[in-house]
Amino acid sequence: MSSLLDSYRKNAEAARIEAEGATLPNVRARAAQAVECWSDMADKLEWVEEQGRERADAASRAKHEAR
Repeated sequence: MSSLLDSYRKNAEAARIEAEGATLPNVRARAAQAVECWSDMADKLEWVEEQGRERADAASRAKHEAR
């Protein structure tokens, strides 16, 4: 897990805690929306990082097979 991905997950958790503790409906809604946005960005970044790892692994395998 990259530090950026870890940061996104931590931000989502902080927003979730903020939403749970908010007494005003608009603050709770804004924090809940932030949870959704941070989580979505984290999921997308996780996918991108996984694709990069898979490409690097495939290139490494191809390099070794070519020998």
